[in-house]
Amino acid sequence: MKFVVLTSTLASIAVAQAYTAADLLSDTKIVAGRTVDYIIARGDLTGLTVAAKLTENPNINVLVIEKGFYELNNRLIIENRNDYGLIFGS
Repeated sequence: MKFVVLTSTLASIAVAQAYTAADLLSDTKIVAGRTVDYIIARGDLTGLTVAAKLTENPNINVLVIEKGFYELNNRLIIENRNDYGLIFGS
């Protein structure tokens, strides 16, 4: 069991180090209109590992989509569909 945890941790560190701040985008306008070969939904260990393996080929473009962190006080995040109108003040 310790081996699995250690291996997972080391793999996470290796994958995380493969990405620099320049590779991370938070503005969707930068991505709009671009062509990618693969879209990976989720930036967890598995998603980033697959992305890292795919991008070993310099001819492959990969887009990883991650929902980000949870913002409890952000009014634009709607958890209850009945509250949708609150964003617009109605």
